[in-house]
Amino acid sequence: MPETVITEQQANDALKQMMAERESGQQLELAQSPPDEAPEEAPAEEPAEPAPAEPAEPEPEAAATGAPAADSDDVASLKQRLAERDKAIEEAEKRHQTRLDAMQSRSQANERILRERHLRKSTAADRALRLFKTWKQTPEQGVPEGDVDRAIAELEGTMNPQSPSYQPPATPVEASEDTAIALNAFLNEKQMDMGEADEFGRWIKADGAEVMNPNEQALAYRDIDGFLRIAHLRYTESKRAKLNQRANAVEAVRTVQRTQKQAAKAASAAPAAPRKTTVASAPPNTIDYDKVTQDDVAKWLRQSVEQYK
Repeated sequence: MPETVITEQQANDALKQMMAERESGQQLELAQSPPDEAPEEAPAEEPAEPAPAEPAEPEPEAAATGAPAADSDDVASLKQRLAERDKAIEEAEKRHQTRLDAMQSRSQANERILRERHLRKSTAADRALRLFKTWKQTPEQGVPEGDVDRAIAELEGTMNPQSPSYQPPATPVEASEDTAIALNAFLNEKQMDMGEADEFGRWIKADGAEVMNPNEQALAYRDIDGFLRIAHLRYTESKRAKLNQRANAVEAVRTVQRTQKQAAKAASAAPAAPRKTTVASAPPNTIDYDKVTQDDVAKWLRQSVEQYK
């Protein structure tokens, strides 16, 4: 067998071919490798970025958005309470001012009555003084007897009712003035405004005759102050009874409503009672199997197949 001779050129060419094949095989392996295995060095660069600071931001924002809402609710509630308090204070001041104005008006009325009474007393005393002077200057002529009687009656009528020389005047002026003075003083003592005084007066005229007994009513002609005190006591008792009656009615209505709600709740929560079942008789169209034919069976089978297609 002849010996094979390999030249140097052929050896170099074979070596270059082997090196080229090896490089092409490595590149093919890199190209076929999975893409997620290549960037293994990427996590080493992530700590340099400020990413962990981002998740902490929503918490302050939520707290910041929740705090103003709570604060606004507290401020609104506080404003409402302050408004209600101011309104209550304003209404109390109005009631106080109304009572004060009524008391001042009644006091001024009593002062006017007393001034007019004092003026009438001074007028009566002045008329009697002139009669005395006339009689002293002309004792032989004297004075008219009618003028003397009128002067005496005026003086007696202007005296203090507790005086033994007091005589009720012929005209009912003094009596009406005494009633007005006693009424005004009593209303001021009870600190009533004009509306409350009018309501009290209407009660005396309408309900007072039914609530007060005859002896209490007759007291008005002897002692007006005592009559007013008894009437006010009965008036207060009547108002309290009406308030209690209204409160009892409201409580009764609420009790009925609560009972109805409880009954409705119990009815909805209670299990339904079992119904009585009875065996119904066979309907008139019950199939009599003794009379069934093959045609009937075929028809029923066809209908069943067509129904469930």
